[in-house]
Amino acid sequence: IPEFSHIETKNGMMSHQDYRNYTTFLEVELAAMQDLGYSFDRKKYYGRSIYTDNNTNLINSQGYSERSSDGSSYLSNVYSTVPRGIGLHVYGSNNNITQTGNILTVGNGAVGMRIDGTGNTITEAAGTEIHADGYRGIGVLIAYGRNQVLNQDGVLTAEGAGGNGVQFDFGSNLLGCELRGSYIDYLTSINEKTGMMDWAGNLNIMQYRPELDGSLVKEYNIGGALSGTMNAIYIGNTAFVKDINVNSGAAISGNITSDWQHFAT
Repeated sequence: IPEFSHIETKNGMMSHQDYRNYTTFLEVELAAMQDLGYSFDRKKYYGRSIYTDNNTNLINSQGYSERSSDGSSYLSNVYSTVPRGIGLHVYGSNNNITQTGNILTVGNGAVGMRIDGTGNTITEAAGTEIHADGYRGIGVLIAYGRNQVLNQDGVLTAEGAGGNGVQFDFGSNLLGCELRGSYIDYLTSINEKTGMMDWAGNLNIMQYRPELDGSLVKEYNIGGALSGTMNAIYIGNTAFVKDINVNSGAAISGNITSDWQHFAT
């Protein structure tokens, strides 16, 4: 029978799953709310979302900025002020995508590009500018999966307080019962009657979470200008980054911080 009590978006805030590392709605979740009759300008919150897999050499010229008052278009060179907006969201896997549209936001917690899925290659083209300059803004956030590749040949900034130019980080689970990361799927089982922990340990990722069996980021290639007020580059404690290549023409301003925890086993 049709099941209308919940949504099964992977890791999404409205998902019925036990692991959710979003603190805002996915665009598809916003679209579902619009289908139910809620009226709002969805494109204030997402410039573009890509849910499909295996796109080859997709050029995304769609940028992100402040919307017009009638909600019909983005305003040229006017920064978005929407909190937690996302310029480009890649949810699918095995995509090769080049971003050529400028992304401009000063919204609190806003992100220039967020990458999920597995095995994506994302390129910010030379001449492109991504500015996520609001409070705790993030220029590019890679937040799930394995073997992601990021090529940055344009300008990328996070110049607001607490900003990170690029952040490789699974983050935390909204529900708290499961921790995921590179080579990690740590589950805690709580007895519903006693409130005590019954079991805790790593699941077999090859069986249950093959998308975690590898480095979150295979390569980050920097050939453009990168800056962040808190960090130019931040690596979270569960995110393994294999290679960072600083190429000719790169300019980095800000801290480089890795909180990756190596587990001997």
